Amino acid sequence: MRDGMKLVIGIYVEHLMRGAWIVDNCEERRKFLPERQRNRYTEKQRKLWAKLDGLTKRQLDKQKAEGTGLYEKTTFYCFHFNSFRAMKSKLVNNNECIEVVRIGHGS
Repeated sequence: MRDGMKLVIGIYVEHLMRGAWIVDNCEERRKFLPERQRNRYTEKQRKLWAKLDGLTKRQLDKQKAEGTGLYEKTTFYCFHFNSFRAMKSKLVNNNECIEVVRIGHGS
């Protein structure tokens, strides 16, 4: 695990970041916010649940191939990009026109 701080690029749409965009399936989320996926369970949790449920290696391999059961992923959205390249790709692919109005704080 990394310690310390990390530089990210925040996204504001018309000077706003609305929490509803993360929850609701709306145009702003589709056009501007990056989609992230994480495993629902850690490897340690998978081993424990597999042991408790008595799952065989074949059943676990099938779940892993299908992405179901203990290998499910959860999808979430956030207001920042980890790199300029990722942000540019998302904006170019989902918008007709991109215009930088202002960079930085203040008027």
